[in-house]
Amino acid sequence: LREEERQADKKAGFFADFKEGIDYVMKIPGLPIFLFLMLSTSLCMRPFRELFAGISEVTFGQGADGLAILTGATGIGAVVGALVIANLRNVKGLVRLIFFFFVIDVIIQVAFAFSNFFIFSIICAAGMGFAVTAAGIAGQVLVQSAIHDEMRGRVMSLWGIIMRGGVPTGAVILGYLSSLLGFQQGLLIVTGVFVMALLFVIPRSGPLVQRMESSPSAAILP
Repeated sequence: LREEERQADKKAGFFADFKEGIDYVMKIPGLPIFLFLMLSTSLCMRPFRELFAGISEVTFGQGADGLAILTGATGIGAVVGALVIANLRNVKGLVRLIFFFFVIDVIIQVAFAFSNFFIFSIICAAGMGFAVTAAGIAGQVLVQSAIHDEMRGRVMSLWGIIMRGGVPTGAVILGYLSSLLGFQQGLLIVTGVFVMALLFVIPRSGPLVQRMESSPSAAILP
């Protein structure tokens, strides 16, 4: 915990505060591209759970029992992922670890799309739950530690929009694609879109690592 700097309360409207948060984000090296990556995650890699009911019934003939098992496996993986991040001692190397989790998530989601065996799909569901949760929590840790205290509420409100609003939006897109092309093709398409986003971000991750893994005290408030 670091000492919190308190400023006198100032009167400002919602839109003024919102604009101030966006302006701050755009001036922090690495933060805009990192939020773009997390938005891509919310849209493409987190909505897979919305297909569990259809996959359980149509692909495996397991019905409600299969839905419960797949959902439970995802939850178990998510808990393990959260515990892994909770036991990290600092944020050094966390950006590269997030990239590693994303690569693992892509591989598992592709394997899940091609799976014809229910047991293997359960393992994939647990793996996806682990990878996407670990990356998401690690991302929030990075953002929380990289921003100035006085801008925390504004920035984290944007984070909430991205991480909470992106998932249902991605679920609609994935559901529409799956209804047109089938579960497998729908998953492969959104995974491919995320891979393109990842390939766009990784070569530009220099400022991301340098700034996001540093204390906000190392930078002047924009």
